[in-house]
Amino acid sequence: MGVRFRQDVCTHWIERQTSVEEVLTELGAANFDPEFFPECEAYLVAECNRQTGRSLVANSSCQCEKQFSYLTLMLAWRIETTKFSIKNNLVRETRHYAALLRSKYRKIIDEELKFTLRES
Repeated sequence: MGVRFRQDVCTHWIERQTSVEEVLTELGAANFDPEFFPECEAYLVAECNRQTGRSLVANSSCQCEKQFSYLTLMLAWRIETTKFSIKNNLVRETRHYAALLRSKYRKIIDEELKFTLRES
């Protein structure tokens, strides 16, 4: 067809078992290089409508691209906040265990010191 599609968008449609009609109307979201390839979404939807008698309308690739960009930004933000949260939890747990170890070893050292002082 002379068009490249985004794999992540297509995978999402396949995993969700998206209907052909919805895929056709949202096809602009999967267009990988819209500036280098002719946009064929409107033609494909029109051809489908002609053959099936339906009246599907293709969303503009610009609108789909904005939605896709927004979702991508939201996902990136969520990943970063999750990494930050995980890092903070690890730091908090590490400090907690370090304090426990210091307490344990302090007791051991104190007992050794008392034993040594008693012996001398």
